[in-house]
Amino acid sequence: LLLIVLKNNIMRFSYVISFFSHPIWLPIYGAMIVLFNIPFFLPFEMVRFTWLLLLLVTIALPSLIYLILFVRGWLQHPFIVPAEKQKWLLCGYIVMLLVVAFSITTIDHYPILWVYLMNLAVSCLILLLLLFFKFTPNVFVMGMGALMVFTLLLSLSFEKDMTYLIAAFTFMSGASITAQYYLTAQPLRWLLLSWGIGALPQLSLMLLLKNLLFGFH
Repeated sequence: LLLIVLKNNIMRFSYVISFFSHPIWLPIYGAMIVLFNIPFFLPFEMVRFTWLLLLLVTIALPSLIYLILFVRGWLQHPFIVPAEKQKWLLCGYIVMLLVVAFSITTIDHYPILWVYLMNLAVSCLILLLLLFFKFTPNVFVMGMGALMVFTLLLSLSFEKDMTYLIAAFTFMSGASITAQYYLTAQPLRWLLLSWGIGALPQLSLMLLLKNLLFGFH
């Protein structure tokens, strides 16, 4: 009985963590980090309109598509997607990120957020290439790696105290790896690699923002 209760609690924990680390939230998480912590000079109406578009394009529309795929039986589980179907979802996700980056959070108005989204697109492209070579990376873990490094770099670049955010994403990284290991039974080395695939593009491409950051000081 104790083992059954423990197993059920682990399952619930894995579902909760997987929900909050779902790729659908990544653009909004990044936008919240930038909008609430980094100074920029744009009209309030423009920022509000951008936020509304982000909610529609990155959450409402993908959620509707996800729901349709479940109803049609194409997806069986929200947090476990077979490799052959991950390819199509990643392609759609990359297209969404590019649309948002070039149409909503453009580089001239939101340069830091633009780079964050492009970093995510690069990470997803790497995951997609690995899937074509029959490897099985994990997009949930990848997103946590991207968020943690992105937040850390912003904190260092702007000398902004984001200790709680960094600690939260550090916890979420470990929790996401644990949850996905339990749900998908993927090898730990692939989960760690997925985290690195999310983290490294953020680190390398953020260096390109070095000149842009001077305008915020």
